[in-house]
Amino acid sequence: MNLVWILTALAAPAFAIGCGDDTPPPADSGMPGDSSTPTDSSTPTDSGTPTDTGTLPVDDGNDDFSEAEAITVADGTGAMAAIQVPADADFFSFDLTAGDWAIIDIEANPDDDTDMVDTVVQLFDSSMTMVAENDDSVPRVNTDSEIIYLVPTTGTYYAKVLEFSDWNGDTAEGMASYTYTITVGTVGTTVPSVTIDAEGGDDAASAQVMNFDMDAGFVFGTFEDDSDIDVFSFTVIADQFLDVNMMPAGMNGYGSTSAIGNIWVSNAAGDEIIGRLNNSTGSFDDLGPALPPGDYLLHVEHGGTAAGTNDFFVLKAFKSTENPAENAANEAANGVFGGSEALTQTRDMDTMVNRGFILAQMPTPADVDYFSFMVATGEATSVFCGSKSSGSGVEGLTLEIRNADDSVLAPPASAAETATEGAFVEDLMLTAGTYHIRLSRGDQDLTVTSTFVRCGVANVVPMAAP
Repeated sequence: MNLVWILTALAAPAFAIGCGDDTPPPADSGMPGDSSTPTDSSTPTDSGTPTDTGTLPVDDGNDDFSEAEAITVADGTGAMAAIQVPADADFFSFDLTAGDWAIIDIEANPDDDTDMVDTVVQLFDSSMTMVAENDDSVPRVNTDSEIIYLVPTTGTYYAKVLEFSDWNGDTAEGMASYTYTITVGTVGTTVPSVTIDAEGGDDAASAQVMNFDMDAGFVFGTFEDDSDIDVFSFTVIADQFLDVNMMPAGMNGYGSTSAIGNIWVSNAAGDEIIGRLNNSTGSFDDLGPALPPGDYLLHVEHGGTAAGTNDFFVLKAFKSTENPAENAANEAANGVFGGSEALTQTRDMDTMVNRGFILAQMPTPADVDYFSFMVATGEATSVFCGSKSSGSGVEGLTLEIRNADDSVLAPPASAAETATEGAFVEDLMLTAGTYHIRLSRGDQDLTVTSTFVRCGVANVVPMAAP
């Protein structure tokens, strides 16, 4: 791998909100219309050669700290290993320098293949105390693991790689084919997509420009104290929005001693909050308010607890393709069943999944919107809608799937958005025909101006049981 870790993301992600850490998100679950995922949302181009490419013995000689296999960070190469038997764990050592942003990256299972290893990686400091761990990288692309860590003290650090079932307390798995490559490197501070927080100030006047390359950007920042707010500026064009993914904090995350607190997008003047999340409990993955073309500010606030010994944050930001907007002229008409607006659905000829998306605006409390979609014979339908959980000011969003006569389908064809997760109705087996999404909302967060709701429909023919 490249020793300066050239961070790349060739496509913007479309991730579901609220999916389990070890479960792939449903296809196009209501997030932006660009359904592609990043080829590698944070890891560098692979230009190195694993240090061990030969046959791996059952006792691979790196099963505890005393046997840890040394990795040289500066030469950009990695090490190849395997979870040879159930409950096997591999240890690696490497030297890190205070102030560096280190990345520990596992490459094992790019396609979520159930016959390949699902890894977990843990990071330990020089005293062999765990400081960070990760199951799947964020945003989740597959089961490969990653840690991005601000190094507080120069010294020798250790990585432990284990298999997910073993880590999760399930029946451990392991076999010779459970191979992976681990690489350790440092973030290249001059890479075009990287922004290193300069701690210039806490207001709009001192905002630091976010760097992007191919619509992907990575922000590495520190909190000076428990009242620190870091501000970054960015621009979006038509049919784009900024999807900001927050790396988890704490020993069971990427290792920061503080979570992000409030994170919000404002206008360029900083006096209008367009989208906001309070992430002080670490409950959210990403912020993604709908935005007209223009210039904006991203504000990142300390979690509010007492300042820790290594308070940092890592953001992966993507200028993502927005869902098709509802017909503004139809806003009044689609408030009743008879004016239901038809979604444009497109079938992927490779997967045969038929998808439709919409970006709705629900500007007033008690607003109602209807949208219609088609279902073919034998298809299972899943519908996802999100608003407040992505930063919208809309509160109390309710999703219902209705018949052609406006009657509510039998449970579970309705769902309510929670404080942290969107509304999701999954795997409805419907007869062929036209159905309707009915959206209703409650109050408005008076401190947030946006009123967007994103929805997506996916119709798929279920796979036959083996």
